[in-house]
Amino acid sequence: MKYYPPFRATNDNESFVNARPGQKGSAVPAGAIEWPQREIVRVIEKAGLTPADELQLFQAIEILIQEAMSSGSGSGGWEVGDFDLLSFPPELLPEYKPGWYHRNGARYLLDSDQGQALYSLPKSWRQAHNVTIVEMGGLLTINVPTAYYPDGRGMFERPGTPVGRTVDDTMRPITGTTHGTPAQGGSLSGAITSTIISGGAGSGTALLLHQYTLNSGRLSPNHNGTETAGLHVCLTPAIFLGV
Repeated sequence: MKYYPPFRATNDNESFVNARPGQKGSAVPAGAIEWPQREIVRVIEKAGLTPADELQLFQAIEILIQEAMSSGSGSGGWEVGDFDLLSFPPELLPEYKPGWYHRNGARYLLDSDQGQALYSLPKSWRQAHNVTIVEMGGLLTINVPTAYYPDGRGMFERPGTPVGRTVDDTMRPITGTTHGTPAQGGSLSGAITSTIISGGAGSGTALLLHQYTLNSGRLSPNHNGTETAGLHVCLTPAIFLGV
């Protein structure tokens, strides 16, 4: 609202002063009293309340916040269909992150609140994220997108096109070289290792046979993984439905 300074103020931001012995206080313009009241009344009425007691502004603010969270825009400006990675485990989302759902491919009835929120999204969006309508037990269902590979691994998210495309596990080439044999002063580098598999004598000279192995995992602390992945922390992939 607009600020109404005292009468005869020299600037629009001048403060009010109290009356003191021998000195008058600030003359209060009507707008300074009227418009704060009107603005508060408007907030109270916007929340569907009838102005009455001194607790209603607080109640009105609570009501308007709840309405915003359930209207589809959600807290923080989230829109239906937005993705995020959350710090709460899936089972705590209903209590601590209302409107958010685990992005695990779960199906909801098409005529449920969740189903209607998903169906309200553009057809091209649903196709990109493999959101389909399937009849189950005589009822139509629709699924949330999934952030998991068929074998249960969580998928990384990064910029790319087309949106929703799944890229299989890949890795850059990791190489190694060998020059001669270690017994002859040769050298190994990179991902190449050498193991003596037999020893003997031939023509009076000791003969050592080496087996050379390429193991790219040798360069990683966890070399028995099922995928190539950088250091990461696990979070819950979620979608905002606002209901």
